[in-house]
Amino acid sequence: MSLGNLAQKEPSSAVNEPVKSAAKISKTFLMFCFAFVFVRLPFIFTVPMQEAPDEFAHYWVIRFMRDHLRLPSAAEVAAGGPSAVYGSLPQLGYLPHLAISMITPTNELALFARFGSLLMGLVLLYAAYQIGRDIFRTNRMLAFALPAAVVFHPQLAFLHGYSNCDSTSSALGALILLLAVRSVRVGLTVSTGLWIGLLMGWLALSKYSGLAVMPVVALTLVASAVLNRTPIAKAVAALGICGVAASAVSGWWLVRNYYEFGGDFMGTKTMYKTWATTFHRELDYHVPASHIIKDIRWWRMMFFSFWGLFGYMTKYMWRPLYFVYLGYLIVAAVGLIKGAYIWSCAEFRNMTRDDAKSATIWSCMLLTVLMNLAAMIWASTQNLGGPQGRYLFPSEIPVMALLLFGMSRFSDRSARVLVLSFIGFNAAVCLGSWFWLFQMYGFHSRPL
Repeated sequence: MSLGNLAQKEPSSAVNEPVKSAAKISKTFLMFCFAFVFVRLPFIFTVPMQEAPDEFAHYWVIRFMRDHLRLPSAAEVAAGGPSAVYGSLPQLGYLPHLAISMITPTNELALFARFGSLLMGLVLLYAAYQIGRDIFRTNRMLAFALPAAVVFHPQLAFLHGYSNCDSTSSALGALILLLAVRSVRVGLTVSTGLWIGLLMGWLALSKYSGLAVMPVVALTLVASAVLNRTPIAKAVAALGICGVAASAVSGWWLVRNYYEFGGDFMGTKTMYKTWATTFHRELDYHVPASHIIKDIRWWRMMFFSFWGLFGYMTKYMWRPLYFVYLGYLIVAAVGLIKGAYIWSCAEFRNMTRDDAKSATIWSCMLLTVLMNLAAMIWASTQNLGGPQGRYLFPSEIPVMALLLFGMSRFSDRSARVLVLSFIGFNAAVCLGSWFWLFQMYGFHSRPL
């Protein structure tokens, strides 16, 4: 069995008819969009700002940019106190929120800014839909399961219900991965390099957790050039313009921050000082990475908060639900190991170019998740992030794709049951979570 065929194993012949028309694709995607908005609108009008993680800090930046049409200075950030804790960090992740706030009433800014998160969520959904069609090209069930997993991911739905920059970074990371996947399939071009570079620059100025995507995508582009036998001059030009575009979009901000915040070009030192001073924590914090890796509580909190941990990470779902998610994770991991073993037994000398491309794309997915986790561990050593599941959302599509791929490695019937039950379980938990939060918070037309 070739690697390409293995990657496209069909769990059930009843669900493997490829989409045959652009009209059908558009109609299907619009249905996903409707479901996406239908799931998230209740969260927007339910969760109060004091129960949305750090929304008061995100809102301060959005409000300042809306009122002054510029970035805040160091003096203004210092004067803003705890509410301005994110003022020294990259602010371009709030551009979608700012754009919507410019065309809506100022006195309703807190509410309408939330629709910026919803908008970027739709961008993430688009990328999931397109990537699903590519990596599961002959398997309609899995191709549709990937965007469905995004639609009904409980914590992600909660995230898209309030103002934050995580929604932007996850969407941009997804678009970059989509372009990288397409470059592997059809070849690296200068225009693709330009778009990836522009998006990388924007991602760098949205949220630092998104930076984990960049080195993996860079390796993927190099692999694309090799696999598609791109002329050296063309490959160098594409990679070069990618780097130049990314630097041009983000470099000015780093220079500005360096001079504005006394050498703190990333703004993290200023942010941490404000936070530590407010909550009376030590100003110089550091623990070895080995301590984080061995801390079971860290991994448990990260796992819980990735699937669903609401409020200020204080509203736990019914605990058995997390064990069900753990069960799906274990089953998927076993499937991935099984698939990797079959790959290792394959005759690599008979690997086709399509096989190599599929292997490259799946390696990109896996490395993105691993790099994202490594970045989260590093941030925890400096107390700059902690085990918060939303920091893994730049890898949302790779995580869900790997889970689905692992579940599909079993028999046809088992794979179908696993995948469909996983989507159904997510949908039930997501809708049930909103109803539970509604009972606590009620309906709010104004978050403040």
